[in-house]
Amino acid sequence: MPSSSGLPISSIKVRIPHRRRELITRTRLIDAIYEQLERRLLLIVAPAGYGKTSLLVDLTQQSELPVGWLSLDALDQEPQRFLGYLIAAVAEKFPSFGRESLAALESMASIEQDEERLLVTITNEINAEINEHFILILDDYHLVANVPFINHAISRLLQLAGEHLHLILSTRNLPNLPDAPLMIARNQVGGLSFEELSFCPEEIQQLFQQNNGILLSRQDAQTLVEETEGWIAAIHLTNGHPGTLPQMHPLESTRELFDFFSKEVLLRQSEQVRRFMLMTSVFDTFDVSLCERVLEPLVEGQPFDWPVLFETVRTGNLFSAPLDNDGHWMRYHHLFQHFLRSQLQYEQPVLAWHIQQNLARAYEERQDWEAALEVYAKLDDYENQARLLTHTSMIFVLAGRILTLANWLDKMPGDVVASHPALVSLLGTIHATRGDNRHALEFFDLAESKLRDSGNEVEWTTTLVRRAEVCRQLGHYDRAQKDVEQILELTRGSALRDMQYTFSEALRIKGLVLFALGHMKESLIWLQEALRTCQSLGIKNNIPILETELGVVHRRLGEPEITAQYYASALQAWENAGNTGWKARLLNNLGMLYHMTGRLEEAYPLLQDALKTSERSGYARIQTNVLISLGDLLTDLSEYASAYSYYDNALTLASNLGHSLYIFYASLGQARLQRLQGNHLLAAEELRRAELSQVNLGIFERAIFNLELGCCWLDGNKLELGIDILREAVALFGQGGNQMEQAVAQLWLEAASSVQNPEEAVNRLKDLLPARRDWQKPTPQMIHASRAARWLKKRGSFLLKDPVLKLFFEQAEHIRESLPGLSRKLRNVNENIQPAMPRLEITSFGDVVVRHNQRVVELSDWRTREARDLFLFMLQSPALTKEQIALVFWPDISPARLKVRFKINMYRIRQAIGQDVIVFEDDRYKFNRAINYSWDREGFDKLFEKLPQNIVRSQKRKLLEEAVALLKGDYLAGLDADWVVLDRLKYQEIYRYVMLELATIYLHDGQAHNCLNTARRVLLSDPLLESAYRLIIQAYASLHDPANMTIQYRQYRQTLENELGLEPSLEISTLYEQLMATI
Repeated sequence: MPSSSGLPISSIKVRIPHRRRELITRTRLIDAIYEQLERRLLLIVAPAGYGKTSLLVDLTQQSELPVGWLSLDALDQEPQRFLGYLIAAVAEKFPSFGRESLAALESMASIEQDEERLLVTITNEINAEINEHFILILDDYHLVANVPFINHAISRLLQLAGEHLHLILSTRNLPNLPDAPLMIARNQVGGLSFEELSFCPEEIQQLFQQNNGILLSRQDAQTLVEETEGWIAAIHLTNGHPGTLPQMHPLESTRELFDFFSKEVLLRQSEQVRRFMLMTSVFDTFDVSLCERVLEPLVEGQPFDWPVLFETVRTGNLFSAPLDNDGHWMRYHHLFQHFLRSQLQYEQPVLAWHIQQNLARAYEERQDWEAALEVYAKLDDYENQARLLTHTSMIFVLAGRILTLANWLDKMPGDVVASHPALVSLLGTIHATRGDNRHALEFFDLAESKLRDSGNEVEWTTTLVRRAEVCRQLGHYDRAQKDVEQILELTRGSALRDMQYTFSEALRIKGLVLFALGHMKESLIWLQEALRTCQSLGIKNNIPILETELGVVHRRLGEPEITAQYYASALQAWENAGNTGWKARLLNNLGMLYHMTGRLEEAYPLLQDALKTSERSGYARIQTNVLISLGDLLTDLSEYASAYSYYDNALTLASNLGHSLYIFYASLGQARLQRLQGNHLLAAEELRRAELSQVNLGIFERAIFNLELGCCWLDGNKLELGIDILREAVALFGQGGNQMEQAVAQLWLEAASSVQNPEEAVNRLKDLLPARRDWQKPTPQMIHASRAARWLKKRGSFLLKDPVLKLFFEQAEHIRESLPGLSRKLRNVNENIQPAMPRLEITSFGDVVVRHNQRVVELSDWRTREARDLFLFMLQSPALTKEQIALVFWPDISPARLKVRFKINMYRIRQAIGQDVIVFEDDRYKFNRAINYSWDREGFDKLFEKLPQNIVRSQKRKLLEEAVALLKGDYLAGLDADWVVLDRLKYQEIYRYVMLELATIYLHDGQAHNCLNTARRVLLSDPLLESAYRLIIQAYASLHDPANMTIQYRQYRQTLENELGLEPSLEISTLYEQLMATI
């Protein structure tokens, strides 16, 4: 089961509770749920004690659909925890689900910013990984219904998920779902209320007869209904005797029931059992070991036999419910637990306090951090909350549970948080994760000033490294460097795990600061050491991040092979982790790398994959980056219209995000397109606007801007201005260590300089040429060279007369001329053009085989044999109503179950072989014969229809041979169903007729051996077929083989006598004698 790193999922919460023996099956309610199950949402709403959970447990035992279950508790009000358990509940039933959703959950920094992206990821993964209808039950939803985020998340989940998700909420009150009115108007909401959940007289009679052997009269059962309002929690206490309880009013008050619990349940137990029940009521769930760990120290010297007491309560019908099949864990019914807790608090408040303290410490020992924090919160024990949050903060951070941390800090009084510098530092982390770096820096400064002289080096260095990362992101490189140096001095060689992690982070930050300052080779040294440190410490989460960053540095240094190795390793790690955000980043980086190295055929599909992955996961920033990369690639392929569209979409997204750097790159791309299409003045104007949109351009951005602007001035015949700007671009690329881009800028600079100083330019340009093997690749340098060649030709440049340079530029132009063909090839691949093959191929004679787009549809694709058989039935049938189909497949099930069963199978068929295979017209379902398909039965029928026509024997033989080739065995040979039998017998008869006709033609054509083989095949299906024996005897006669004639005749006679006790007919006997006489 997937879980957040370091924060395991409780399996009890996501498993269907054990069905208690005393439950009765409430058929009317099960049928009512089935009747409404086609709706998206069902609400089971009733006060405590009406049997909501019991009903749903019973439903899971009878459901034909897979069921995911989540038992909610108060801790699940925290959004990140709720979503984590929601994912786990689905993954418990569908293990292939959850990797992408969990990765998105762990990267969640803000509810406001990330909610939609996360829900899109969850629903996309549900739609991709789960190909069948299923039910998801959230029990005790009222415990989280007061959280607006959770209500909104449930509404969006229902909107975004496919029709195959059926959500059931069990709750005491009607939840306030934002889209409920709209869903109700669309008939998408159903459910049961407390009136329907109330026990009726017949169910009460069944209950007491099953569990107590009491035959209750209809009148007494009706009296119990009136006294209890059908409230099963109270009905259980009557033992079938009306008048036992006072009048119950479950919708108004539980006072009467609590009085009864005290007098008739608790006071009737022995003192030890009574104390055990009171003390264990503090636990939400418990087993024997929890009792021993928490309660034993509080009852020293008193003989408590915990296993015996546990078993007494579990088996004594004392309002307890087992939580697993082995009976090791249990809980009390909510109403009874509430009563017990109130009683304990009233009788022994000090003991109740000590139990909770011990319970919190027990949760800490089990590393159930949130449960421990919840207990401390109930006790208003802020010191222990602060201690535990400080101790576990790194676990929550590494698990991506930043929102959970924020939630716990928000619950604590501000003065308590302010008095603990480690918690102030956590506030800084929360703000930094949300992108609010300036406020984060303020919190880090405050925390660092208090921790500096505290003697707590772990928290101090942790705060320093957090601050260093924020300073780096803000461009405060000097401050970041200063903090990093201090961290390295304090943490190098430390044996403490937290200090080692901080040391590795400091190495990484130093490397990235050097990268930003343009010191590529120095940056490599620190990033490589950071990677080695993380590998030796087993800090797995950081390894692919560092590999990605190292890949970027090597790419800037012009080392594509090393870059590709780092990217491939990181990509594999992110795919294994299901992290679609980082996967999309890596796919984009790989696509850019292949673009830079001339592998355009590989670059394009990678970037398309990156775009789909980013769209699926909802990462708008990554999507914007990929759109720009695609625009750059298509620009080099001269696909200017498509490139402009990508840039335009990127610009729209970047503007919505307020991401100035992406706005710059998208605007730069559009300006480049204007220049390449001859509008250099418009291009220059757009470049100026792009420059003005930036507060401060980095070295690389200024260099790429100057390269583009310099080319604009060259196109506009402003030679000296262009040369000056290109010279500045070359210097800036060199300063940043961007060798590949620098080579392009130098190419243009020397091309422009050649107009003024041709001889010097020739020599300089020769030194810049790439290796000869790279002249064949459509790299950006070669594509720019082709553009430079055209510019030089217009000016009759001396460069083109040099034999080496002439050959180089001719090859560059040849590459440019090949790009349209490459572009068409990439478009065809992207559009997934397939040859005109049948989309659906059905083989029904012999072993049943269905192929969809040339792939065999396995039984696992159908999900069940029933779905496959239903498809085959509809394939051979005319249009039928649902009820007509049900008479064949499900004659004995109720209309409510039929509705669900039919819908499930239709869904499975459509998932397996296409949405349009079965169509619904005029209230009837039928196979869609308008689609592209082939079916061997139809092919055979068409051939068979031609046989009665007056055709020459050679043509008839050809038709018969084609027909026999299709008849590979019995019709639908693997199916054992009544509806198959008549057609199977029909085709067996046709098979024998066709084979005998073919054998006869072979005999007449003098092909005796073919006749023999064909007739013998007929005998395999009917060993008593006389006409086949006649042909065999005649074939042997034509071969002048009297011995085999005699053997066949005697074999037939013996078989006929053994099977039927008959003699051969006069016709075959006469034929045999006449043929024997002629030989």
